[in-house]
Amino acid sequence: MGYTHYWYHLPQHTPAHDKQWNSMLRLANDLFNNHPLAGADGTGGAEATPERIVFNGVGDDNSHETFWFRRDPEQALAEWRKERTEDDRYFSFCKTARKPYDICVVAMLARAERLGLIRFESDGSPAELKDGRKLEQQLGQ
Repeated sequence: MGYTHYWYHLPQHTPAHDKQWNSMLRLANDLFNNHPLAGADGTGGAEATPERIVFNGVGDDNSHETFWFRRDPEQALAEWRKERTEDDRYFSFCKTARKPYDICVVAMLARAERLGLIRFESDGSPAELKDGRKLEQQLGQ
């Protein structure tokens, strides 16, 4: 299936509380200001709005699948490749192919996990996730 990160939104956090979402937005904006990130198709600007965070790597060589993270996971059900699991959690994933934007995807998912918004799993080893987790701790609390 390729190098993939998976996450499961926890039902009790639908939608994310304001404080939690503001922390996610601060991190996203810090990442956008300090890392080469683009919009969903690898061009244009990355997006952090009151409803969602969306980014990809820049250009064909550095982009892969778009990272989409919704404030309200119920809205994600209407989007491509989003579904509910048997235990009523909202499932999503992002394949990064270990491209440079992977560190930012890991940082975002590590933040969401730390805030209690999701359960985060990955094909990456702890060593492969280390830099993204460290970046999350350093930026935009």
